[in-house]
Amino acid sequence: MKSFYEKRRDNEKKISLIKGPSFLYPPHFHLKAEIFALKKGKYQITRNGVTYPVNAGDTVFFDSYDIHSYDKSEGETEGLVLIIPPNTAQKFFTRKGGKKVISPVISDKNLCEKVYNLAYEYVAPENFKDTVKSGAVELILGLIEERLNLGEFLSDETTLAQNILTYIHENYKGDLSLKTLSKRFGYTPEHISRVFHRYLNSGLPEYVNGLRLDFVEKTLKENNKIKITTLLFDAGFKSIQSYYRAKNKAVTQK
Repeated sequence: MKSFYEKRRDNEKKISLIKGPSFLYPPHFHLKAEIFALKKGKYQITRNGVTYPVNAGDTVFFDSYDIHSYDKSEGETEGLVLIIPPNTAQKFFTRKGGKKVISPVISDKNLCEKVYNLAYEYVAPENFKDTVKSGAVELILGLIEERLNLGEFLSDETTLAQNILTYIHENYKGDLSLKTLSKRFGYTPEHISRVFHRYLNSGLPEYVNGLRLDFVEKTLKENNKIKITTLLFDAGFKSIQSYYRAKNKAVTQK
């Protein structure tokens, strides 16, 4: 499970191009903008708690800090994802101002084809200079900008979900519960739970344990000589038994 604020991704300054066919990825968010162009097949994506169908020929734009996920695909799929750092998209963000995207899906086959061709011609080649890639991305953003339906502000609920995610990502090794989050953010545990389930499609314990399991797995890959009991407690598990329960549950849910 990799559902969190992708702080690591935000530290990367270069444009990323990810090729299909599979983009299944759980809820996450980052400072960077993200574009998904689907050439073939169908997908279901979720952005800020709202689910959208994506069909062949559609282009999807995720704004900075949108909580988004690629939930499921249908049929044979082909597409690409562009992840754009703020310095590359600065002119676009300046023109857009503080306005937010109302709907992330743009249904326009011609637009999708242009995004696809520009990305593969000018962003994908490893030997192209960053200035060429940045120019191509600026053109792609300009084409998308003409079709975006913009509103004024994020909802308070979306902002709360983002704040909760950030806090959990920074504190998952500690004692986290609905009561803890309630005291931290000033909402009832029931409200925190509703927001969490809507945006993350998961219960808090499963989500937190997923981050802890990722930490254990990553640390073991980097240092397989580390004492496992010490590592489990460092990750936030209260006992070896709780670690194995979480691990077994994660395996059965895949």
